[in-house]
Amino acid sequence: TTAPPTTAMRRLARLWLVLVLPAATAFVTPRSRLRCPRCLRDSASDSASDSAYSADSADSADSSVPRRPSLWDDASLYYTDVPSLRPSLPSRPSLPSLSSLPSLPSLPSEQDDLFDGWTAPASVGQLSLDPFAAADFFGAGGATAALSPSSSYLRRPAAEWTPEVPKVPKVPKVPKVPKVLPDLDQEVLARKVRAQKEMVRAQKEAPLRVDSCAYFYLATTLNLSDAAMLRITFTYPSLLGQTVDNLKAKVTVLKVRLGLDAQDLKTLLEKSPQVLQLSAQNNLRPTLAFLKETLNLSKSDLRNIVLRTPTVLTYSLDTLHQKLHFFLGNVLPPASTSPDKAPTSLRLNKTQCKKMLLENSSLLRNSVHTCLLPHLRFFAQELHFSPESLRKVVLEQPRLLTYSLQFNLRPKIVGFFMERLDMTFSHVERMMKAFPKILDYSLQDNMLPVAQFFVSDLGFSTMEFRSIMLKCPRIVTYSMDKVHQVVSYLRDDLGMNPRQLKRIFFQQPQIFGLNLSSNLLPKIHFLRTEFDLNPPQLRKVIAGMPTLLGLSVEDNLVPKIEYLRMYARDEEELREVVIIQPTLLGYSLKNRIAPRLLAMGAIDEPFRKIAGTVTLTELKFQKWIKYREEKRQETRGWSME
Repeated sequence: TTAPPTTAMRRLARLWLVLVLPAATAFVTPRSRLRCPRCLRDSASDSASDSAYSADSADSADSSVPRRPSLWDDASLYYTDVPSLRPSLPSRPSLPSLSSLPSLPSLPSEQDDLFDGWTAPASVGQLSLDPFAAADFFGAGGATAALSPSSSYLRRPAAEWTPEVPKVPKVPKVPKVPKVLPDLDQEVLARKVRAQKEMVRAQKEAPLRVDSCAYFYLATTLNLSDAAMLRITFTYPSLLGQTVDNLKAKVTVLKVRLGLDAQDLKTLLEKSPQVLQLSAQNNLRPTLAFLKETLNLSKSDLRNIVLRTPTVLTYSLDTLHQKLHFFLGNVLPPASTSPDKAPTSLRLNKTQCKKMLLENSSLLRNSVHTCLLPHLRFFAQELHFSPESLRKVVLEQPRLLTYSLQFNLRPKIVGFFMERLDMTFSHVERMMKAFPKILDYSLQDNMLPVAQFFVSDLGFSTMEFRSIMLKCPRIVTYSMDKVHQVVSYLRDDLGMNPRQLKRIFFQQPQIFGLNLSSNLLPKIHFLRTEFDLNPPQLRKVIAGMPTLLGLSVEDNLVPKIEYLRMYARDEEELREVVIIQPTLLGYSLKNRIAPRLLAMGAIDEPFRKIAGTVTLTELKFQKWIKYREEKRQETRGWSME
């Protein structure tokens, strides 16, 4: 009797099917009839047949029992019990499909007794089964048992093949018990039904409560725009998960501490929605209190700083302490000491810092270690700015602390001013103090084109243009169209020669900042008509005193001319004096012209001599007055003799 297949036998059968069968060129099923390997004990007649199958000697070829074919015999031969039919079978007949087999019950699991009590029916007869089909039908263990030479075939009727399934008796249906309505008055019942319907309709028509959802609270109560809500949804989705009470607490802190109205609150939250992610007690209140106490800010000042730079609320107190120490080094102690003696603060007072941050609150967004300190050390250590000069420059132009050192400050200051124009550290410091906003202009679009025009077209040397830059740093801020317009008018309309042009532009480079139609032309017309000058005389007056073009006609020139007329004999004498000495109109009436004319009138000196004495220093003028007085006394003595 064949022993029950174990798990090891099943695994061995699977390995045999996977590894041995694909390597063989053909295979033959070992039995011509299907039988159950667990039912050999039910038939004693099959024992002799099974022993005949197990004989491997060559002599068994002539016996009446068919020889067990070898694996290397003619492949795909499915033979029967009649030996004479073997040679005439085709090489690979079509195999019966599993659908043609009698229906079998589902196979038991590995823990059950495999095929316990099952046998092949006698009506199956001579049935062959392919090992792969046997594997699909019986499992790997069943295929091994079907191919085992010691298995036997027991036949049972087909009716006994399928086990009987017991019928489950039908459960009788429980009859439905009709609802028993209370004996109520029909009118009362109808009233209750109508009230219920009205309540349902009212719930459907009632508007959605905005205080139950963070999204609708932000969109409806705070009136944030659709773009802001879209940004919150995709960038700050955690805001939508907060409770409305939590959001209301934060909004209340902002309104009370900053004095914000609805529009200010909307502007603040649309600019920086992340403010609502902060804790009202642990972030917003301490930050606002720190800023207010450190800078002595009023509620309106604090409101202006927060509205312009809302991200200041997101910084920790340590970060804000470092930023404010950079500006208030002598007021606020440092958060950490610097290892070297490099400057770490601008040392502004609270008033200066407050004014600067109110106008440029964006400075608080910059990092101290990567932005503010490197800029401070660049001006203080590399350019040798004095602390006073550096404070003055920063107070007038705080954005210098935010410009790129690599792409803005170094190319302009070091590359252009110091290398091309040969400026010294003192020159750069003086120019920056005079006009700190010069670094706001482009090197390629403003500075280089103007410098190239003055050197190449107007004939200035590099040192001369450096002097012009020191006198008027704004010269590089003017557009080339404006420069060409002024040069064209003086050269083409007034007939100035190159020498006169260079004198005018060297002494009065501010002329390029004047409007041609509303400022420059009216002044030239006034000088021409007031003194009745012809073109050569007009060119001489303008080239002799170019600063006249920068003076106001009503507030400066007219009072001087009226005062000079009081001492001149006639208009011709005044005209001659102005042509001889155009600088006369450039001096101060109160400090130079009037005292000199009074002193000259005391010793009866003629008016025309003012053309020479106005240019003398005060010491030389007093010596001249004394000399002329002594000379006049000598003349009077000679006349008396």
